[in-house]
Amino acid sequence: MLRFDRIVVVHGRADGHVTGSPREQAKTPTLRRHFRARATTHVNGARIVLYVRDR
Repeated sequence: MLRFDRIVVVHGRADGHVTGSPREQAKTPTLRRHFRARATTHVNGARIVLYVRDR
């Protein structure tokens, strides 16, 4: 993840939170530590978030 300047995350439901696999769970701290949410939109019940790397 740290090779990228921007990451797009798609959540299956706008109001849901799925814990996922340990690998997926490990991504959350990296996003919080190194990226900031820049834009959020909702499409057909899904939440799409653009994260931009802190510099």
